[in-house]
Amino acid sequence: MRIVVMSDSHGDSRAVEEVLARERRAAGFIHLGDGARDWMHTIPGAGQFFIGVRGNGDFNTDLPLTLTDEWCGKKIFCSHGHIYRVKMGLTELHLAAAAVKADITLYGHTHIPDIDRQGECWFICPGSINSNSGKASYAVIEITESKTDASIYRL
Repeated sequence: MRIVVMSDSHGDSRAVEEVLARERRAAGFIHLGDGARDWMHTIPGAGQFFIGVRGNGDFNTDLPLTLTDEWCGKKIFCSHGHIYRVKMGLTELHLAAAAVKADITLYGHTHIPDIDRQGECWFICPGSINSNSGKASYAVIEITESKTDASIYRL
């Protein structure tokens, strides 16, 4: 299963659409907040999903602050990250991920792409998809029966 993860589009719906076009064969897409309006109009293709969480810049939306779901036998925990103060470090996020026994933890807010593995849990920040940043990026997670892998791509 190929899952595309993006965050912090901050009004750049064109960048979201570019990622959707580039990754059209993905099984699903996750937006980690601060840009809910940039993707909520998106209708996924047959067999695809598009989900998201609310960031500190998303107003007038009923999206959850966190989301935990399971795909291909992997528990995935999603948060924009601001409620765990990820700009100050990942300690609080690690505790939240451990509490739900996450295999993969996805977060945004920092605008800095990062992939790290702590024990058995992946911690992935796709960076900011906003093309005005000059360093727009997103992440792709590949989950198979035998392994999980993640990569950062530049837009």
